[in-house]
Amino acid sequence: MECVVLRFLLASAVILTAATVISGERVNRTSATAGLVWSKGKLKSDLLSKPEQGNSDDSSAGADDDLDGGFSSLDGMLQWAIDRQRALQELLILVEPLDNANDLNKLGGLAVVIQELNHPDPDTRRLLHGFLEKLILELGALTKLIKMVKSTSIEEAIKALYAVSALIQNNFSGQELFYAEAGDAMLQEILSNSNSDIRLCRKAVFLVADLVECQSENIAIAESLVFRNCFFLKPVVDLTASTDLDLQEKALVAIKNLLQLTTTDALIFKDFCDLNGSLERMRQQLLDLMASEDHRDYAVDLETLRREVELLFP
Repeated sequence: MECVVLRFLLASAVILTAATVISGERVNRTSATAGLVWSKGKLKSDLLSKPEQGNSDDSSAGADDDLDGGFSSLDGMLQWAIDRQRALQELLILVEPLDNANDLNKLGGLAVVIQELNHPDPDTRRLLHGFLEKLILELGALTKLIKMVKSTSIEEAIKALYAVSALIQNNFSGQELFYAEAGDAMLQEILSNSNSDIRLCRKAVFLVADLVECQSENIAIAESLVFRNCFFLKPVVDLTASTDLDLQEKALVAIKNLLQLTTTDALIFKDFCDLNGSLERMRQQLLDLMASEDHRDYAVDLETLRREVELLFP
């Protein structure tokens, strides 16, 4: 256990130093790692120990550290700064246990990693983004956010749903947790409630479209049964009758993606959801909008999309 903690702290130290080198800031002797001190000529093992109280040489050493950041040479500084990705990969392994994830946050490591999201190297940014997603999920943020979507405060619910969407997009482990926490039921409740805020509906149906697209592009992943649930699909189809054109467009995209799944049951769309009737009613609505100069271009684009959905439907 002590070995794991030591490796955890060393990996955190590398991240902290790398961030300092990139930003050009000097390392603070009272850093967030609770006692990490960079001093001349010290070995890595020495960096984890706190300076002794009352040491007469400490003040002079501290003055030198302030001038050079605690490194005896530029080579020493660079040695600590190299292999950032390896350190991040090490952290990915070490923070898998929830206790270690909490420790990283207490040590100030999370704030440092977030600062590095501005790093110029795209590979490092991607690794950091994946690391943060994993860490946030480990800390239980997704579960809390799903509960917040049900808040009576519309603004809080909208922000929470946006955060949920950001966490699970192209994130398979996040999507598994989303379904395990009944996230699909949350979406169904929003889409089937006629009193739901229009902004919440837009984001909810957009998320449905994204989840379905992710499913269709990764056939190795077991398909969620929700995409064959007639009570989940009908509210999506019913959104085509909305007077909000943006919501109609997002609903059409979701339906189009659903129809392209190999396991789609066309009879559910035909008999239970009345997709044919919905598409025809929408066609009539769009024809009326095309007569208006203000809405003509958007209506034409929507009709094109509507027609694509119609062609997919047998």
